[in-house]
Amino acid sequence: MGKIVLDAELKERLHGMSELLEVFDEDGKALGYVLPLEEYERRIRHDADIPFSDEELDRFRKAGGGGALSEFWKRMGTK
Repeated sequence: MGKIVLDAELKERLHGMSELLEVFDEDGKALGYVLPLEEYERRIRHDADIPFSDEELDRFRKAGGGGALSEFWKRMGTK
């Protein structure tokens, strides 16, 4: 995912937005959409249908572990 850093003026204009925002250039050409962070996270979680609570996900993150994908495939008996 790309990233854009907002200047202070635009940050102030977007502060407190609560719904999907369409973004256009000065010629009226549609560039994309911006969602408030809370709405983005809600949609991602809803679409993903994650079977774990926020507390469980946080515990998983803190537990660490994991390994390389190549090691996983070796354990599965494939390349």
